[in-house]
Amino acid sequence: MATIVRQLPFRSFESTLSLPSGETVKILHRQIVLWVSLSSPGQTQLTSSLPRFPAILDIGLNESFAISREHFNRWSGLIEDELDPLEQVLMYDRRVVAREADLWIYRNVPFARDDLLEAEPFHVEIDAGILISPVANKPRLPLLGLRAFESAGLQLLLDGVRQLVSIRSVL
Repeated sequence: MATIVRQLPFRSFESTLSLPSGETVKILHRQIVLWVSLSSPGQTQLTSSLPRFPAILDIGLNESFAISREHFNRWSGLIEDELDPLEQVLMYDRRVVAREADLWIYRNVPFARDDLLEAEPFHVEIDAGILISPVANKPRLPLLGLRAFESAGLQLLLDGVRQLVSIRSVL
């Protein structure tokens, strides 16, 4: 059993975070922020050319991962048309083609949201693909959904009293 995220804090107030590019984004109260990267499927190691960016943990999202086209183009380091198409999914009342991609979750320093360990990020093969929204600014920030947890065999531990989250792999 490998711990991926250890005692990651979330806050009861709004905050901001800075991306490696210098861009600043607003984090709403009680949003759980994970640092992630996307890659083409089948990579066994994450290349340094693929940037990391924030994603909100959203167990209410029925899919694995959703990102606006603007964020995908600015943050992922990938080209949408180079990712193989999968099934079509309804998103914001529009048909969206899921794209084949893998996700990498960065390991945090315990009790720190934005301080990351030097360790290799955890690789999540997303069987159902990722959704790239054609609707401007939706979702507001990328979302990591429940389906990714199911397919990767991840366990979420939420401590609402201390406002901490841990994620571990049980496979």
